[in-house]
Amino acid sequence: MTPRSRDATRLGLIGSAVVVAATLAAVNVPALPYLSAGATYSGRFLDAGGLETGASVEMAGVTVGTVTDIDVDGQAVLVTFTMTDVAAGAD
Repeated sequence: MTPRSRDATRLGLIGSAVVVAATLAAVNVPALPYLSAGATYSGRFLDAGGLETGASVEMAGVTVGTVTDIDVDGQAVLVTFTMTDVAAGAD
C-alpha cells in the first residue's frame, strides 16, 4: 500500500466512526437527563394496578409525559414520571 492509500483508508474509517457516533448520539438525545426538556415528578398511589414503566402521562386527556419508574413504598406505590412543556404545580 502506498502512503496515500493508507491515508485515504484511515480517513474513511475515522469518517465512518464519526458518522456512526453522531447518529447514535442524535437518536439518544431525548434519553440524556441533562438535555431533557422535561421535569421529573413522583407521587404515591394506593392503587397502580396495570400501570407500567413507559406508560403515557396524561393531563386533561393530553399526553404530557412518560412513567419512568415504579417502586413499592410500604403500603403504597411510588410512581416517578417526567412531564414536558407543562407547568404543573406552578400555582
